[in-house]
Amino acid sequence: MESWFSVLDAAAVKLAGQVVIAGIGRSVQVHSIQEKKLLRKREVLCRHKVRDISLNKENTVLVYGGKELTVFQFKSDGGDVDITDVRMWKANDWIVYSKWLECGEIATLSAHNVVNVWNSYGAEKLEVKCLEQSILYSGYLAGDRSDDLICFAGTVYGQIVVWSVNSKNPCEPREALFHLRGHKGAVFSIRYDPISSLICSTSDDRSVRWWHKSAPTFEETDVVQKSLCESWSVGHVRQVSVAYGHLSRVWRCFIGPSLTFTVGEDSQLCVWKNVAVEGGLTDVEFPLIARKQILRGGSIWDVDFHDDQVALGLEDGGVRLWPLNSLLSQASMSSYSPFGSDDPSRRVCLIGKRLKPIVLTKSGSVLITRECNNYISEWKHACEKRYLGLCLLESNLSKELVAITSSDGSLDILSDTEDSFSEKSGDLKYIASVKLNVDYILSLHWLADDLILTCRSKGQLQLWHLAEGDGSKALREVATWTLPHAKQCWTTAAAWIPYKEPPGLVICGNRSGDLLVYSKDNSNPIEIKRHLHGQMGVTSLLVFWTNHDRHWMPTYHETYVQKQSADGHLPDVEVYSTGRDGIVNTFVPWKGALKFKGTDKLGFEWAARFLVLNKNVLVFGFKGACAVIWGIRERCVLLEKNCGGGHRSWDIDLISHGEETTSLLLAMIKNGELVTVDWKVSSGTLGDSVLQDGLHSREINSVSCFTWPESHSRVVAIAITGSEDTTAKVSRVSYGGDESPFSVLSTLHGHLSSVRAVSILPLVSSLSQNVHDSYCQTHSTDVAANTEESIFEFLIFTAGGRAQLKAWKLSFDQTESSSSTSHEQCRVEEKFSLMLDNKKQDTKNYENNLETRFMDIQSFYPREMNLEKSCGVCVAVVAACSDGLLRIFGYTESPDKADGKQPYLGLWSLGIPHPQASKRHCLFKVLLTRACGRTIVMTTDCIGYYHLWDVTAEVDSLSVNCDPLGKKSIHVEERKPIFPFFSKLSHQFSINAIDWKQLSGESKEDPPWVLIASGGEDGAISLDLLEVSEAVSGRCEGAVRASWKLERAAATQIAGVKFVGNNHLVTVSKCQEVVLWRWCYNGGNSSLHASRVHSCYSTIPDIEDIDVINAKDGVLVVVCGCGLEIVRIDADELMQQA
Repeated sequence: MESWFSVLDAAAVKLAGQVVIAGIGRSVQVHSIQEKKLLRKREVLCRHKVRDISLNKENTVLVYGGKELTVFQFKSDGGDVDITDVRMWKANDWIVYSKWLECGEIATLSAHNVVNVWNSYGAEKLEVKCLEQSILYSGYLAGDRSDDLICFAGTVYGQIVVWSVNSKNPCEPREALFHLRGHKGAVFSIRYDPISSLICSTSDDRSVRWWHKSAPTFEETDVVQKSLCESWSVGHVRQVSVAYGHLSRVWRCFIGPSLTFTVGEDSQLCVWKNVAVEGGLTDVEFPLIARKQILRGGSIWDVDFHDDQVALGLEDGGVRLWPLNSLLSQASMSSYSPFGSDDPSRRVCLIGKRLKPIVLTKSGSVLITRECNNYISEWKHACEKRYLGLCLLESNLSKELVAITSSDGSLDILSDTEDSFSEKSGDLKYIASVKLNVDYILSLHWLADDLILTCRSKGQLQLWHLAEGDGSKALREVATWTLPHAKQCWTTAAAWIPYKEPPGLVICGNRSGDLLVYSKDNSNPIEIKRHLHGQMGVTSLLVFWTNHDRHWMPTYHETYVQKQSADGHLPDVEVYSTGRDGIVNTFVPWKGALKFKGTDKLGFEWAARFLVLNKNVLVFGFKGACAVIWGIRERCVLLEKNCGGGHRSWDIDLISHGEETTSLLLAMIKNGELVTVDWKVSSGTLGDSVLQDGLHSREINSVSCFTWPESHSRVVAIAITGSEDTTAKVSRVSYGGDESPFSVLSTLHGHLSSVRAVSILPLVSSLSQNVHDSYCQTHSTDVAANTEESIFEFLIFTAGGRAQLKAWKLSFDQTESSSSTSHEQCRVEEKFSLMLDNKKQDTKNYENNLETRFMDIQSFYPREMNLEKSCGVCVAVVAACSDGLLRIFGYTESPDKADGKQPYLGLWSLGIPHPQASKRHCLFKVLLTRACGRTIVMTTDCIGYYHLWDVTAEVDSLSVNCDPLGKKSIHVEERKPIFPFFSKLSHQFSINAIDWKQLSGESKEDPPWVLIASGGEDGAISLDLLEVSEAVSGRCEGAVRASWKLERAAATQIAGVKFVGNNHLVTVSKCQEVVLWRWCYNGGNSSLHASRVHSCYSTIPDIEDIDVINAKDGVLVVVCGCGLEIVRIDADELMQQA
């Protein structure tokens, strides 16, 4: 047994030239800054997680954590990284700080305020103690020689003890030089900058404090000769500043001569400007000059700064890198009113490669600006004043043309005659015009550089092609459509996808938050996705071609006139939509329709427009008076700057100045004036800052795996994880290749509270009949190994706090050449969300507690299930609930999407362990099996019982009565509660883990046996062999044939139990021990026994759940808690005897 892969918090990061070294769990990972990929991974510690990393001038790396230290040689040559000469040893106490000294020596500071000096091979050379043996949470050692060190010891009591280490009398304990008091909680980090003589400390009290060491009073000629210890033996240290920029505990700090960086539990990075301290000042303000929210929940554990790069280690296991100028970038803002208040500006757009603002005024004048020396120096009156009233102004995607609608219903196309690379100003020139015979055009959208969509009154849509004529251009109508009737009947956003015959697919968003898809032969939409966004409607649509760095779209002329790019399948296209509700939805065009891929919740509500830079999709929006840019992949705010707010019309775009710098230009109309805001930022600011993706920012409560078909040799399984961070994630587990063994494919958002349980089920239309029968009989997640390559659709159920249950559909593209599963192939669509309601979901006899939680769930197909697609989908979901009830839900989905019938998830039946409510206890776990042709559910509770339920009648009636018609067919007014047919007290306290395995009886006539393994909070493991038979009443009954129990199987509670192979069992406990057991049954004397075979320790603290994956060469045990780890058990180990 050995650890194969782990995802833990990145507790340490270190910048080393063109790479970042990250300490994650017991391993170090080397990431390339330029290529943004993992170059090397190596496990360097045995039992403890990496706490910090130190690097000397010879590129020798020191890694420490717990009581362990490891030294290795680090060599980076281009894209190759070598880790050689690894040496590891163990200290006598926990290490809070360690660093390199001169001559290859290493100094460590232990948790009991003791400094040890070692050589690089682990031999101890010196030990010096302090008289004050306080418990330390942090520390720092200043100096480079073993006989001249200053120790800063951060105690659990909030004070910092400063003492010296020198060569005089090393056996005598040292007295403290200074006591720095001020913190109200434990000190978590200390750093000292010798240039500015500033000490920075952070604490449990949310404060950041700066201390200053006064200069010694030696003669100037004598200062150089004094040692560090002698310099600190005189003078005094005083607190010069205290700041509260964080909302929670502050974990780490980094201080340089001019800047201080702090990170903490609130997921924020704060940058402070150091201030020169003179005289005896004690109340100096260190200004907070930048603040960035990196995660939504979860800590930032470490920060490092070097060569204008800031590296961050995150609690979710992610590693981020930010250029310093991206954090400190300033905007230049200017405003101008050409005619003053007499003729205020009304609309604005940007045109040309230099993004010059074009303004439409109230009087109908169209004005174009000329750029000179980075400010607006001249306005030119470019058109006649005929654009009065409700006129629209929009520039095309390449910023070469402008479309203007007039008050008489005309649509005019204008171009800028200025050479983009000269300083000469030109006029706007008419290119084409068309009269629509309406009073006003309500909306106008450029779909491509030669394709325009207009919306007239009563929702009349017209598609126009700017076609080439005899030496000129003309607007030609391509198609007309009609919007569905609505109170506000116009489009708010639009996009175009070249697809088959002209004009392809046109996607529109309206004020109701709907997406409507139009094609050639239908005047009405061929597809409507209703209420995807809030009441303010869809604000922006983006068709993103993944093989292009920027926002690119083929022209209509290239697609359908020259016939260069029209196709029936567009694998490199994604469609994004957003609105004023702060939601981003992602779709994939497939066979003339939009398939839902995923959704994400932004950190602000007003998401206004999509931008694309370096193949990275960005969302621009407004948050109060600030302009905000959100990174889709980074899932955080990349840029947030004040723009004043209060605008009426605006436009924004990007200008690249080489590879390193990008300008973000925002033009807006505010109080009748044109206001331009220009941010000069590093290209890395708006690019990909992710060196490594994280998993969950908080504890993982559950994991469920589904084994992938054997034909996909590198993909082993799909894993679903649910977390306290209110999300569930779909991940891929794979062997070999250049890809990571574990990578996140999609994130499921929408839960109001923690996700306690997850369940994955292959979609019925993807199963062959024999596999479906097998799945219904055993509910094994390993049957996919016998399935065909066409299994690519799953149902996912997630449940947790607030009694919330959600159904999702997971899909993968069925490509023959695909041997792995990527972000582009994975699509997740939320099908239904349910929250228990007293009036609708339960009878008044069993009212819901408002604090009810779903503790565990299992999904399965009813036994009598018609497999044909025309019959739709019917799935049963059993849930163990915190109020002591077993709930059975039914999920239905219509096979015909055009019938308008929505999927539905509703309560079908209730199970009650005890008639008296006072004697019902929280149910922890739920499992499903079939025996004697019956459907049996097992649950565990918090007082040590497990219960067996016969739910055959309820599930069969669900499959018969529950057709995909909606809630009327699934809602039952009177439900007869069911009760367990067998209960047993197996543990002293709660049963946290349980699994079972079906066995055949001693003879063919005997009823089937069920072997039940359980682990409890008492640290015991219990095995029970049950004989399950059908009683005369038609229900099942159970009898115990043999039992075995080991009281002290683990030092703490058992968190997971799983059967593996034919006669083995895997358990994992809160003490992080993973144990492989071999069980055996002797039928002669009816005895049951289990014994240990192998064990290892996991790096995951607070383990909550496990699952197993059957691979070709053994078994993978997936362990989750505060992180995730995969432990591999080889097939040879499963063949060994105890």
